[in-house]
Amino acid sequence: MVKGIFDDEAHIDLSTKRITVTSVNYYGLLDIKDMLTYLGISCKIYTILKGHAYRLVISGRTNISKFANDITLLHPLKKVRLKLIVSSP
Repeated sequence: MVKGIFDDEAHIDLSTKRITVTSVNYYGLLDIKDMLTYLGISCKIYTILKGHAYRLVISGRTNISKFANDITLLHPLKKVRLKLIVSSP
C-alpha cells in the first residue's frame, strides 16, 4: 500500500531533498505515517491551505536513505530523483 501511494501521489523535490505527499485525507496520511514509522522512517504531517489539506514530509539524509532502501518505487522519474537525492553530498 505505501509503495503504491508514493508511486502515484508523492513528489520528490530535488531542491529541498524531501519526499512529500499532499492530501485532504488527514487520517489516510496518519496511517501512512504509522506504516513509515514501523519501518523506521521518520516523517511529519503539516496542515496546509488553512486546514483544507495536509502534507506528509519525509526529510533528512537518514530517512530518505532508509526510504530508498525499503520502498522500491516503480515510477521511472521518481526512481531517478530519489537516487539523485541519496547520492548527493
